[in-house]
Order: sequence, then C-alpha cells, then structure tokens
Amino acid sequence: VRVRRNDPTLTELNLGWKKLGDGEASELAEALKGNTTVQKLFLHVNGISAEGAVALAAVLRANNTLVELSIEDNNIQAEGAVAIAGALAANTSLSKLSLRKCAIANEGATALAAALKTNTALRQLDLSSNGITGEGALAIAAALHGNKSLTSLALTGNDISREGALALAKAIMRFPARVEWTSVFLLSFLPADTNTHSLSSTNLPITHALLTRAASTPSTRPLCSWPAMCHGCAPTTRPLPVCTVTILHTVTRRCASWPRPWRPTPA
Repeated sequence: VRVRRNDPTLTELNLGWKKLGDGEASELAEALKGNTTVQKLFLHVNGISAEGAVALAAVLRANNTLVELSIEDNNIQAEGAVAIAGALAANTSLSKLSLRKCAIANEGATALAAALKTNTALRQLDLSSNGITGEGALAIAAALHGNKSLTSLALTGNDISREGALALAKAIMRFPARVEWTSVFLLSFLPADTNTHSLSSTNLPITHALLTRAASTPSTRPLCSWPAMCHGCAPTTRPLPVCTVTILHTVTRRCASWPRPWRPTPA
C-alpha cells in the first residue's frame, strides 16, 4: 500500500527472506512501475523464478527512481537474466544490481554483457556463483571495452577459465583508470575451488593487470607505501590506496608458488 501511495518516507524496501514467490513479486513490480520514492529494493532469497524476474524487468523499463536492486539467491535462470538485460539497455537510473546465485549461466551473462555496451547508468554488478564459464567471461570482457560507467564487477565462484581471465585482464588494462576496479576485481575472479591463500593461474593475469592499473591510477584515498609485487614483475614503490594494498597483501601472500609469471601482451 505504501508503495502504491508513493509514501515519501519509503525510500528503501527490504523484503529479503519473505517467501514472496513469483505471485507477490509480480504484484510488487506492478506497484513499483508508478512509484517515485523507493530507491533501493532487496528481494534476496524469495523463491523468485524467471516469471518474477520478467515482472521486475518491466519495472526497470518504467521506473526511473530505483537505483539499487538485489535479486540474489533466486532461481531466475537465463530467461530471467535475459529479461533484465533487455530492460537495462534502456534504463537510466539503476546504478547497482546484484544477481548473485541466480543460476543465469553463460546465456544470461552474455545477455547482460550486451546490455553493458549501451547502458550508461550501472556502476556495480554482482554475477557471483552463477555457473558462468569462459564463454560468458569472454562476452563480458568484450563489453567492458565499450562500457564507460561500470566501476565494480564481481564474478566470484565462476569457473571463467584462463582464456576468460586473459580477456578480462586485457579489458581492465585498456579501461579508463579507476581505483574502484582494483578494490573489487582482485577478489572477484576466484574460481569456486580456490581461496585467497593459494590462487590458481586463472587469477594471475587479472592480478597482474590490477597491480599495473593500481600503480598508474591517481587516487585521493589514504595511501600506503607498502611495495606491492606480483610474481615475476618488478615491485612498485608507488603509494597505493590502503584498501587496494590490504587486498594485494592477501592475494599475493603465496605468489611465489605460482609456476611462472604472466606478462600482458603489449597494447
């Protein structure tokens, strides 16, 4: 009722773990189409499938107020992701979207990658634990070359393959310098069977790209002079943002165990 009445005090709506299902999610979506007050909507763990996701996609087409949407841990699958991707292509307000653990697979990732080529509003996208492999990673990497707005992307728990990692690393190297990339990417490409104490060779090219990007990115954040080093690469004594250094210190703890260094192909 408050959503339909445009209650000015209702700017954030957290309905996680409410067992809404597709029926109630669709009713909520219908009410949100004309709403101008709700800016953040959280619908995690609600048993929403593709049907509910299609209804929510319609909201993104009609609503220009919503800036954050979380549908994580709902089984929307590729069909639901495709619907949301179609809406994102025209949406101008949503800046943060979480589809973590939504079973979207490569088909959904590819559709979202296509949306990134035209979307200019989205800043943060979480696609962790979605069964995405190298195919989906390659599509996302290709989209990053043309996207000018995204600053945060999470792909944790997806087996993106070394080929996908190389493509993403090259995209990062060519992307406009943004410290946020470094803060988020380093721990966002770990395969599902990998932890932060022993990284696989899949993550190595991305780590290298981020170290290079971090060392050349101007920052207004607090700095630390800790010398960051990626195995096989000369250390940099250039001060790095503290948040970046903390992550680097964790992920490079056993970098010497990597069999051989990865060096980027010259642009």
